[in-house]
Amino acid sequence: MLAQIEDKIISTLKNDISELKTVKAYEGDLTSEKLSKLPVLAPFVFVIYMGRNPQVEINERNILFKYRLLIGEVSYKKDNARLKVMDLLEKIEQSMIGLIISEFNMEPFRLREEGLFYTDDKFSIYFQDYEAYMF
Repeated sequence: MLAQIEDKIISTLKNDISELKTVKAYEGDLTSEKLSKLPVLAPFVFVIYMGRNPQVEINERNILFKYRLLIGEVSYKKDNARLKVMDLLEKIEQSMIGLIISEFNMEPFRLREEGLFYTDDKFSIYFQDYEAYMF
C-alpha cells in the first residue's frame, strides 16, 4: 500500500507539472557525495515517506500518513533559484491538495509545513510536509 500511495504522488506530480525534470522516491540523494550532482536532476521533487500515526477512536480507525517532498531548482543566481522554487512550491501544493487516493479511502493531502532545506550560490532545496488520513 505505501508504495502504491508513493507511486500515485509521483505520477500525479509528473502529469500535473511539466517543467519538473525529475520526480522520484528519495533514495539517499542528499549525501555529501551526491549533493554536487543534484543540479543535473533539477528541477526535481523527491518523495519521502515520513511515517504514520494510527489513531484508534471509538468506532473507527484513522491512520495519518505523512510525506515530505524535497523540491530543488538550480540557478547561478541565488535569488532566481528561490523564485523558481517558490513558483514550483505553489504548483506542487495545488497538485497535492487535489490528489485523492480513493482506492485506500484517503482524504486529500494537506500541507502542514514548508521551508528552506538547503541553499548555496547555485542551488536551493525547499521542503513541503503533507499529511492525509485514511479512514
